[in-house]
Amino acid sequence: MQAPAGSGKTGLLTQRVLRLLAGVAEPEAILAITFTRKAAAEMRARVLEALHAAADQNTPPESDYQRQLWSLARAALEQNTKRGWRLLDNPQRLRMMTIDALCLSLAQRMPVLSRFGGPLGVETNPGALYREAAGAALRHASDPDGARREASRRVLAHLNGDVNRAEAMLARMLSSREQWLRHVVDGQLERAALEQAVEAVVRESLHALRAAVPRTLEREVCALARFAALNAPEEKATQLSAWRERIALPDADASMATAWAGLANLLLTQAGTWRRQVTKREGFPAASSGANAQQKALFKEMKARMLTLLERLDGDAELAERLDEARRLPPTRYEASQWEVLAALGQLMVMAAGYLTLSFAQREAVDFAEVSLSASRALGDLDNPSDLALKLDHALQHILVDEFQDTSHAQYRLLERLTAEWTPEDRRTLFLVGDPMQSIYRFREAEVGLFLSLFDVSGRTPGRLGGIELHPLQLTVNFRSRRAVVDWVNYAFVSVMPEEADVERGAAPFSRAACFEPPGAAPDPLASADVRLTTDAQDEARQAVALTQQALADFPEGQVAILARARPHLAAIAAGLKQAGIRYRAVEIEALANRPWILDMLALTRALLHRGDRVAWLSLLRAPWCGLQLADLHLLAGGDAGPRGCITEKLARWERLAGLSDDARARLARVWPVLSQALGASRRRGRLRDWLLSVWRALGGEACLRDARELADIDAYLNLLDQLEEGGAMPQEALLTERMASLFAAVDDGPDVRVQLMTIHKSKGLEFDCVIVPGLSRTPYRGEPELLQWAERPSRDAALLLAPIKRVGGDEDPLYAHLTRLERQKGAFEAGRLLYVAATRARRRLHLLGQAPALGESGEGIPANGSFLALLWPALTDEAAAQSLIWPEEPDADNLEPLDPLDPPSVPLQQLAPALSQTLARLPACWTPPPLADDVELPEQSVTASVEPDAEPVAFDWASETARLVGVAAHGALRRLAEVGVDAWRDQGGGAAQAAIERQLRALGAPHDELERAVAKCVAAIENCAEDPVGRWILDPSHEAARSEWDLTGVIDGKRQRMVVDRTFIDAEGARWIIDFKTGAHEGGDPQGFLDNEAERYRAQLEGYARLLRRLEPQRPIRVGLYFPLMRGWRHWIPRQNDGALP
Repeated sequence: MQAPAGSGKTGLLTQRVLRLLAGVAEPEAILAITFTRKAAAEMRARVLEALHAAADQNTPPESDYQRQLWSLARAALEQNTKRGWRLLDNPQRLRMMTIDALCLSLAQRMPVLSRFGGPLGVETNPGALYREAAGAALRHASDPDGARREASRRVLAHLNGDVNRAEAMLARMLSSREQWLRHVVDGQLERAALEQAVEAVVRESLHALRAAVPRTLEREVCALARFAALNAPEEKATQLSAWRERIALPDADASMATAWAGLANLLLTQAGTWRRQVTKREGFPAASSGANAQQKALFKEMKARMLTLLERLDGDAELAERLDEARRLPPTRYEASQWEVLAALGQLMVMAAGYLTLSFAQREAVDFAEVSLSASRALGDLDNPSDLALKLDHALQHILVDEFQDTSHAQYRLLERLTAEWTPEDRRTLFLVGDPMQSIYRFREAEVGLFLSLFDVSGRTPGRLGGIELHPLQLTVNFRSRRAVVDWVNYAFVSVMPEEADVERGAAPFSRAACFEPPGAAPDPLASADVRLTTDAQDEARQAVALTQQALADFPEGQVAILARARPHLAAIAAGLKQAGIRYRAVEIEALANRPWILDMLALTRALLHRGDRVAWLSLLRAPWCGLQLADLHLLAGGDAGPRGCITEKLARWERLAGLSDDARARLARVWPVLSQALGASRRRGRLRDWLLSVWRALGGEACLRDARELADIDAYLNLLDQLEEGGAMPQEALLTERMASLFAAVDDGPDVRVQLMTIHKSKGLEFDCVIVPGLSRTPYRGEPELLQWAERPSRDAALLLAPIKRVGGDEDPLYAHLTRLERQKGAFEAGRLLYVAATRARRRLHLLGQAPALGESGEGIPANGSFLALLWPALTDEAAAQSLIWPEEPDADNLEPLDPLDPPSVPLQQLAPALSQTLARLPACWTPPPLADDVELPEQSVTASVEPDAEPVAFDWASETARLVGVAAHGALRRLAEVGVDAWRDQGGGAAQAAIERQLRALGAPHDELERAVAKCVAAIENCAEDPVGRWILDPSHEAARSEWDLTGVIDGKRQRMVVDRTFIDAEGARWIIDFKTGAHEGGDPQGFLDNEAERYRAQLEGYARLLRRLEPQRPIRVGLYFPLMRGWRHWIPRQNDGALP
């Protein structure tokens, strides 16, 4: 079923599920699949809402739709009662899920066959893993294995030795491996199959070209081409040689490609337009050049006939496009050098995929592509289904798929496997719903051609999915939008979208909608649709703000959405809304990675973890909490002599550093002690997140923020570090950069916020009273060339087209160029669909904004190719649409109020230049943390604002640097062990934990010659805890109020005291335990005496912890203890109660 925007698709799906529930033995016999969790939740909510309403209401509603819904729900409830389902109490029996959730459940049910292995998590940001696997594969350039070495070397030579570029390209290939990996047999690409796919493309292209030639002109075309072949100069005659004896059009066969290319060169210019004139160069000599009167007459006649033919063909854009494509068709066979590179790339990709699998196993997580591949393996082949496939075949009676236009090839094959055994006699149903006009997710491998290949609204050629014949249905009524909007969309998009479907190129034709209007309803006077052209980006932003204000006034209860093709298109508008005092909800728009306070926090992180990072240290010292002037930074960086030594070395002797300004000395006197103490700590306790937060607050970071939203940004960054750190080590740079790109500012969720800013992709499925679409004149970023261009054809065999990127400095590969053009064509068609999605979100008002196009040589406006405005321009320049096109007026310079460029989110730099201020935002040099209030009440979890030590430091002179690092790694491992539990850790296996410990110790700088022994100590500590009854008891996650590395601050003896408790919980008798882990070991005799001495050594520290915790729980008994994992040693006692010193 094709269900265009606003056609009531969700309501229809709800009705169908209810109808099916009335006829199945179990609700699990119905499977409803969609592509987002939000859509699945909405479908489930709609069904349950209908069931609850029918259960509570005994009389049918008045409206036709509600009455039908009520009737279907009542029938479903009768079956529910009859079969004892208790659906209202057990809604989880309704199987409505995303396609990814379905794949995950299939893979987990057959862990061996799917090679999924066990309960792995799903990594939603696997980019760093792709780079890691790609790099591992490329390192085979020095491998002793000859085949692998040659594959890596050949690929690197092809890219001129650019390892970074090769790694990035190979990493991008891994993200789409479910498309190409199945075409690799025994680690090799199948040359014959790939060449057959190219031949099929050439054959189909020529078939379409032959069909596009008007039948009434075939004879004339052949006669004129034959004449030209006989009379053209030698270089042209060679191109037309196939036409010398031809009296009919060539067959649509790959062997005839040269003949068709020659005809294209005859009829078209190099630009792909119809020729206006022909000369002797094209094979039509001037009449005067004839040798005799008869020949002169012939030359004159043939030239006139040729010009008449060209005149008749003028305007046939489809034929011109097909001819132009014919002369650029690729050869059907790979050249030897081309295949050598392609074969090497195939081997390299398989190696990279193997390394990626190893990375997944180590991290106990996979990506969605692996989930899809695992689900496919779990179901087996079409000819050899697995037991799971047979079981599902018996259980499933009905499958519904929502948003089918966004199905990928892998998901399409999954549906084929799920329905492989279905027969017409089963009375089972497959219901596919979607709208090809709204297919906008090619970046997620969506292939609209799959929908188009199955859907023929005429019904003359029913589609088939596997062995199932599909019957087309089409909805046409728009229940969402007012007539003004529907009529404008109907008119404009006839020229934006193609007239005919093209499966290969992903061209979905436009389908007009009918506006639903209740009987007797009056036209909506506030409904409208228009395109407004502006003078520049600032003018466009001002108009967007003004239109937003008008819509908020016209629709007091309504919602306004500003939808953009890309996030940067909204930056200036967001600044304008903020300046106008209009609250807005920006959905994943304002990237945290570009915000100054996040960049400062990132600099602090890098500086503290990498003392030699000069850029980070200079950024830290320039940040508002310090705010050194550029001259002072220049001096610290080495002055005119250039970089010399670490900046921290100069900071350590800043008091003796000549040339520093008095202002810098005052600031460093406050800041350097904080940084020095952070760098010199014998062992950083707790999470990286908490440590950085402590240092940042001590520096005055929180005092540099303006509001709670900026503090929320800091919290989001720290939470990301918490997810990525491995025992306190800095995350990999590539991983941190990738994950930072997905961090966005918190949205304003206030109930009175009526304006939303989002990308068009995010708006899919939503609707608003007023929609504003800016950036019509902007063009999209095309991206970097791919290592391989490939296309999996939307047909039953899903043949793969594959071509390598050209050699650096070499000629372009014809097949690569063909696939690149195909991708651009698909992208152009999708751009029209993206604009359609934006326009159809509007209920009552639609405004599209763009900058007036520059005037061409003809004096007419020419929009930039690839822009939305270029797509709309043919419709807008028609007289019938003139009233909806509003040209810019000359701005009144006296009344223009510039947007505040310094108010984030920022606008482009060139727009900021006039307003940039040289004022340095920073804390006063004399700033100090505010004093603690006398009547402060300590919360349960109070975080420190200083980095004071907890109590008298305990000396660790006996501990080597490696022993210190072992302690850091072991504490992190024990924390993770406490989170998952000993039994779960054993089930998962210790190999991944050991690998993580090794990576962490490497990152912490453990010496290579001591690394193996350090890892062994950490593993021994974990295994001892897992086997020792005391260790298992301490780490038991089921304890009440259990926490690991609990960071607390309180006031003792009038001073702020901070502590990090390794492990705390409340035991079965209600006592609070405070336990510290000690990873040291005793090599000599009398181990019990050593443990007693250690207990005395740390008694004051632990009892200080107890004093502070007693403030939180004054009535609860407290116990303290030391646990030594490497010795399985345990010392514990009841702390003294001398609380009189507490304020």
